[in-house]
Amino acid sequence: MVSQAITPTTLSQCIYKGDIFNFIDILDPEKKKELIDSAFSFSLSTDLSFSTVQIQRNGKSCYALKKFDQVLISRNLAKNVSKVLGKSKSRNQISRQLVQHLMEGTSYRIYRLDIKSFFESVEYSTIQSSLEQSKVSYQTRQLISSIINGLNQPNNKGIPRGLEFSPSIAELVLNDFDKEMKNHEDVFFYCRYVDDIIFITNGFENQKKFLRCIKSKLPKELSLNYNKQKVIFVDARTKLDKVVATFDYLGYNYTVKDTQAKANKNVFREVVISLSVSRVKKIKSRISRSLFCFSKDGNFDILKQRIDYLTSNRLMKDKKSKHMIATGIYYNNVNLTDNSESLIEIDVYLKQRILGYSCKRGAHFKQILSKSQKRELLKFSFLNGYRNNNYKKFSPNKLAEIKNAWRY
Repeated sequence: MVSQAITPTTLSQCIYKGDIFNFIDILDPEKKKELIDSAFSFSLSTDLSFSTVQIQRNGKSCYALKKFDQVLISRNLAKNVSKVLGKSKSRNQISRQLVQHLMEGTSYRIYRLDIKSFFESVEYSTIQSSLEQSKVSYQTRQLISSIINGLNQPNNKGIPRGLEFSPSIAELVLNDFDKEMKNHEDVFFYCRYVDDIIFITNGFENQKKFLRCIKSKLPKELSLNYNKQKVIFVDARTKLDKVVATFDYLGYNYTVKDTQAKANKNVFREVVISLSVSRVKKIKSRISRSLFCFSKDGNFDILKQRIDYLTSNRLMKDKKSKHMIATGIYYNNVNLTDNSESLIEIDVYLKQRILGYSCKRGAHFKQILSKSQKRELLKFSFLNGYRNNNYKKFSPNKLAEIKNAWRY
């Protein structure tokens, strides 16, 4: 079993390069050692009292630890829980696997499901039980329990959003559920990404009984969000050109088509992947918020950098693995097969917002942006950024300033 001990060494590994912008003292070796020693001593204390602050973000209550030595402990706890869970798949990996099953020419049924208010509904007793039944160390369990119990959340419910270990706790709570669903006799493909679930079954199961089975395997306080539920039955493949299924999942829209076969050579379906409605809406919202911020502060340089950020790609160092990862308009949506239509739609929206005739607020920008500024902004394109796979570089401080427009 991999060690889960919290030591000065493991705590020092939880200090990331970007931390120097908020905690400049860590540049001083002596003060850095004092910080690590303080965190280590606190982790061994029997009388624990974590200092937290509650904030609202995107309409959700989130929590953060006030003291940096306690943040290090929280990061160490997140790593410990992750060790017993194993590596999770990225949304692009999930997408590629999903497409392979959607291409099959046999009949099947697709279940697109969502757990209702997942983070807010999980009871403390369920969290505690999940920790005890796992291979998480006693020290890790005690520290996590101390932090959560100290938050005084209503009705002793909720996985606290914002804390470093919260995503890992969410995975731990549903770990047994995942195993049972993957092993269900009617299931060909199953995947869950936080609270978004998708099944592909053989289609022979009773739909109502199968949904009741899913509900019964969840922790008792959790339920499915029936307003977001979508079930699609797909018949065996025909030789006619027709769309047999379309749905959104994890930022992508999947359109499954039967196509005309040539001399029995083509036995698979065609799957077209574009951006989901919510993904398009999110990008449009960021464009609009960027322009709105410009209408308030008149800072054209940061407006230009925000649009540049949205339409480009960049290399970033992962805080945990220290590896360089690519992200941006191409790498976040790398599985698109029909990239032109959804990205052209966003490009048209960007152009309209710049020129100021897409809405009443847009008309206001017509007087603020000069002709030369408009010309500069019109050079940006989501479609070109995707196809050309261009890279841009932003400092950590600049990234924070850019993203500040979209935070709330």
